[in-house]
Amino acid sequence: MKIPLYSIVTVFALVVSSGCLPSEDTTASNDLQPRSPTTTAQSINRPSTKPATLSVEGEPTPVTLRLFEQQGYALSTYFPERFEPVTVASGEGESVQFYFTLPDGTRQEDVYVSFFFPRENLSVQQMENYLLGSNGIFAINQWQVSDRSTTNLPTWATERISFRHTSDPRTLIGNVYIGQIDGQVFSATVHYPAEYAEGVAPRATTILENVQLR
Repeated sequence: MKIPLYSIVTVFALVVSSGCLPSEDTTASNDLQPRSPTTTAQSINRPSTKPATLSVEGEPTPVTLRLFEQQGYALSTYFPERFEPVTVASGEGESVQFYFTLPDGTRQEDVYVSFFFPRENLSVQQMENYLLGSNGIFAINQWQVSDRSTTNLPTWATERISFRHTSDPRTLIGNVYIGQIDGQVFSATVHYPAEYAEGVAPRATTILENVQLR
């Protein structure tokens, strides 16, 4: 199943336009206590590239990470080769997606790391309700929650919600992270076919671990 670039922004637009933004007393089924993130917004200059070594399919792989920063977007992070950033902004929020590409440059639409920053000032609980609600991306994409955790997360994340979806002949898996930096709540989604896990997961982790807000 291919998820359109605009899926997250579109879903958020539907919620806003219908006046159905989740409120604090709209409860999602969750017994976990969200973790308090430790990251704060940064104003330092970051180099345009930096070296890193990833464990890809069990092998140490030296790579050069490139900096993503774009005027008008809060997100700053590094991404490895084979990923292509695409941005979308609207009245509802900002979306930055990093698509995985084949060696010939062909974009894999169902292999991506995506960030969404709503213009509405949502709380962590409201973001959770938005993601898991009847009009949220889990329901629309028919993602089934397979696990939820508040441990072993990026420093900016409060919770990880893992999912899977079978779309013959593929099983799609991934994680949605709820993040918060200096009061700015956002979501990050990692999405790929199960057979891509060894190659994509370490690259996606690098993008997540380098997140800062400007």
